[in-house]
Amino acid sequence: MQDNAQRTDLGDFQMVVITALAVLIYAVSTVEFMERIEFRRVVTMPDVDVDATLLAIFTLGQAAYLGRKAAGEGPPAN
Repeated sequence: MQDNAQRTDLGDFQMVVITALAVLIYAVSTVEFMERIEFRRVVTMPDVDVDATLLAIFTLGQAAYLGRKAAGEGPPAN
């Protein structure tokens, strides 16, 4: 998770952490759903609403990432 100048990139690290968190939340939700179903019925995937907090975190993270990319990387530090 480094930029082109081989510096640690906090924005990329943040994206990885948020994505891993979302995958974990989805996995836990899926396991909890699978524990409640009856296997004698025809089952469809649940219509789960995305948590507003998780959606806000994704939105802010993406906005910060895109804002930084739109502004450019700036001059390399010496």
